Amino acid sequence: MYAYYWQKDTHTGGKHRVTRGGTRIRALVADNYRTLLVVCLVASAVAGVVAADAVQPQSTTVTDERTLYEPSAAVSHGADVVTKTPVYDRERLENRPVYFANVSPVISGTVTVGHQGDATLNTTVETAVVLRAVGESDGSGAGDGQRTETTVYWERTVARNTTSATLDGGEQLRVPYAVNATALFDRVDAIQRALDSSAGETQVFLLATVHRRGQVAGRTVDQSEELRVRFTGDGTAVRVEPTGLDASPVTVTERRRVTERPDGPVVAASLVGTGAVWLLTFALVSVGVAVRYRDVRIEPTAPERARAQFESEREEFSEWITVGAVPDAVRSRTVVEVDSLTGLVDVAIDTDSRVIESGDDGRFYVPDGELCYVYDPPPEPTAGDVLAPEDVEAPDETERTFEFPDSDSDGSVLPADGTRNDDSDDDTGAGTATAAAGPAGAGDDEPTVAPEEDD
Repeated sequence: MYAYYWQKDTHTGGKHRVTRGGTRIRALVADNYRTLLVVCLVASAVAGVVAADAVQPQSTTVTDERTLYEPSAAVSHGADVVTKTPVYDRERLENRPVYFANVSPVISGTVTVGHQGDATLNTTVETAVVLRAVGESDGSGAGDGQRTETTVYWERTVARNTTSATLDGGEQLRVPYAVNATALFDRVDAIQRALDSSAGETQVFLLATVHRRGQVAGRTVDQSEELRVRFTGDGTAVRVEPTGLDASPVTVTERRRVTERPDGPVVAASLVGTGAVWLLTFALVSVGVAVRYRDVRIEPTAPERARAQFESEREEFSEWITVGAVPDAVRSRTVVEVDSLTGLVDVAIDTDSRVIESGDDGRFYVPDGELCYVYDPPPEPTAGDVLAPEDVEAPDETERTFEFPDSDSDGSVLPADGTRNDDSDDDTGAGTATAAAGPAGAGDDEPTVAPEEDD
């Protein structure tokens, strides 16, 4: 006799142990189903708007600094040798660091101004020779932030001159000058004698003030700058020091809006766009799951809720509970049924006893004199797949047995009595007669004798 057995897997066959955590989650979802659905829908809408905005062309304000023109200035100087010496013949000396007063007393040169760029400017150069005495003093302020102030004791301006021209980019205006430095030094000495004071530092210099005015790229330009050619010496030698030749470019700050389309896929558009796409995906999947399983029983049944509540109380009051064997003498006392484990623990506290959890029947006992307080926990429920509709019946988990019939060596199936019938070609009547004999005669080895008739 051969037998083949199978049994449905209790973990995958549609029934499973209902966990307390799963019951709580299902209860939470069931109690707040509409709220969760609304939150998912709102999150989908917000994430969709943010994700769409992340891939839309972005407009930003860009600040550009544009150069209108670059001013230029140069000063040349020289002196004619008026007295022949062993060192110099009668010639012109150009751009020397020092000129000797008795050989070349008059220093002359050119102030050259202009600009580079696409601009037409009215340029005016005002020149003058300035004689003055100045002093420096500490200005107002505290600590290291003190400023130095220049005090002008006296000042005299001579030899004023003005030259103007309209210049395009690349054109230049040249203004000549000539200064007898030795005579100027003598004049400074005369002023100090007249004032009877030598206070301050005396200065002698050529001041060239450059004014530029005009319209450049639709903007009005009005710029001024100063150049100085300072003359220093002791009356026998004169040193020439030009300053203020390095003028800064004239710039203008412009703001414009630039529209750019993000490159690459949506998720690479920006961190905000990436987060929005993930939020949108999660919200849409949540809504889809809610719609797909809208007919599924998510809300826990009453037995499931009761069991979850009991397990929670069992965990909470575990320090008051001892697992053990409850003797029959305790069971035979007057029983007081308690409807919750919390109530039974309260009784144990009031009676200064412990709660005994019976390992036999799973019930909880608190003996107190002639009474025995008993709590019978709810049974542990089993539930079908929560994602299956309620009317789907869980498969049967009972053990089933299938028996194969006996067979002989050639694989033919034998009758129930285990004998082989080789007269397969007998006529139908014989077979019918054998069948008519019935099960009563099938197993008899002796022939059947008909009863004798009475006389």
